[in-house]
Amino acid sequence: MVDSKSASAIHDTLDTDTVYAVIARCFGVARKQLTAKTLLFEDLRVDSIDLLALALDLEEEFDVVIADVVLYRMRTIGDAIGCMVDACELRRIEREVASISAHRK
Repeated sequence: MVDSKSASAIHDTLDTDTVYAVIARCFGVARKQLTAKTLLFEDLRVDSIDLLALALDLEEEFDVVIADVVLYRMRTIGDAIGCMVDACELRRIEREVASISAHRK
């Protein structure tokens, strides 16, 4: 998990409007209806298949991988944004490690 200071910095660079846009497009709702507190299952009537579709859309949009265990813990749009913060940070770390490894060869 990312510490709060790092999460804040990543959140500042994560395009949350894009996260909202992907969610709105995926579930066929207007962006202005969505807030961080919007409940995925109750408010948007998302089921497990919809959640998988959302994960695939977010993974494609942000070039990240969302672990199943994290996916099924998402209850709100705020959780989805937090998930994306973590996934983007993990991607950044993986790329940094790959770069360091490449320089050592």
